[in-house]
Amino acid sequence: MLLIPGIELRKGHIAIPKPFHDKKEDPLQYLDPFETVTALVAAGAQRIHVIDADGAQEGEPVNLDVVQHLHKLHPNLEIEVTGGIKKINHAELWLDVGAQFVVLTWKIMKQHRAMLDLCGEYPGRIIVSVEGRHGTLVSANGENVAITELLKRYEDEGVSGVFYSEMHIPGDRTDPLPIAAKVAAGTELPVVCNGGLHAFTTAKLLRDPPLNALRGVVIGRALLTGGLDFRELMDVVEANA
Repeated sequence: MLLIPGIELRKGHIAIPKPFHDKKEDPLQYLDPFETVTALVAAGAQRIHVIDADGAQEGEPVNLDVVQHLHKLHPNLEIEVTGGIKKINHAELWLDVGAQFVVLTWKIMKQHRAMLDLCGEYPGRIIVSVEGRHGTLVSANGENVAITELLKRYEDEGVSGVFYSEMHIPGDRTDPLPIAAKVAAGTELPVVCNGGLHAFTTAKLLRDPPLNALRGVVIGRALLTGGLDFRELMDVVEANA
């Protein structure tokens, strides 16, 4: 089971919301990405999930230099990147500067011929991001599609994994972990769940069925604000594994 710290890059730094701020102030506080990731690696992190928030806004990669330097500092760390990857050549840029994986939306995956070529050029490094509600994908035309059916199309095409996010409506407190685990049970591809790990009691559940069907879980803000300790989480998940 991989516990994967998630970081959001803005202006070359890791951005996290301030707990309290004046409306006239920037609502975000900024951390040094190199010091922060070095501390996470020292605590046992094997992979990080990087969101290029500037890239998502601009529609093209922005923080390439940060990822390139992180790769040089920690060559054994797996870096997966998402955000602002609108074209196939955007994915190639990230992979060429040191990202181990790119996380692409299923809409980009519709560029079938180009995706087959990309998976062939970078084998084992293409992850598809899927957003669902209770395990069902709602397509642009409003059609409900079982995510497991969608993933079967990718299993033989060189995709190396799935990044699953549960879409929430206001007031919805659905736990994404069991839903993502159900998705994982229906595909041969390794599935990582976006979020859901907020307490050590949940970390214990990752050791046993059904949640141990997951390849990993991305943990975001709680790690960076001190709400959770990465090394302690690792110890819980690895205990009696």
